[in-house]
Amino acid sequence: MEGDITLAEVFLRQGALDAAEQQARVALEEAQKYGLVWLELGTQHFWGTILLASGKPEEGAILFNQALEDLRSRGMRLEYGRALRNYGTVLLQRSSPEEAPYQQRRSYLEQALEIFIECHARLEAEGVARFLNK
Repeated sequence: MEGDITLAEVFLRQGALDAAEQQARVALEEAQKYGLVWLELGTQHFWGTILLASGKPEEGAILFNQALEDLRSRGMRLEYGRALRNYGTVLLQRSSPEEAPYQQRRSYLEQALEIFIECHARLEAEGVARFLNK
């Protein structure tokens, strides 16, 4: 099941958005079938990221915000940081520093970095810091 999400991430990075969405759908169904809430919520926010990358920002934002609220209410801090990182990365890749919401989009990654540092997720923190050019 985690492999399904990893494969979806690979597809997303390669630009194979249909394949990424299909793989995320498989992961979500499996997570729901076995009652794996953490994987279900992780898949949900990742699917929101895929939709954003696919040019469906409204649909992506709905899934992303729903997942963030669920992660926050369940105290799943590290997964919350991962959601912020994934979504913020795609948002920034699709915008320029001259755009008004650029700083808000960048703040997703800054929040993710703080969470990764607090959670001692060193590799994830280093990746976000590199992306932010800190």
